[in-house]
Amino acid sequence: MNINNLKSLVNAIVEAWRVISSFNANKPAEFEMTGPNPSAMSEFLNTLAEATKITIVKETQHALQNTINNRLKVVSTRSSIRHFEHS
Repeated sequence: MNINNLKSLVNAIVEAWRVISSFNANKPAEFEMTGPNPSAMSEFLNTLAEATKITIVKETQHALQNTINNRLKVVSTRSSIRHFEHS
């Protein structure tokens, strides 16, 4: 990737997300960045890391919420059964 300006940075981020979304965790992956502007490359990597962190946090929150919801269903069902048995 040649990162020289904002437009190429945006294009690089879009391309990186395309690659990441098709990523197979069972295979190694690599990419190379070239260009005269190390600050732009640094900004790209920082933006990519932040976006990845946000995605992981959201996925974790979603998984935890599903776990909580499932546990609440179990507790509610048990409570309903106990109430029915004592009626």
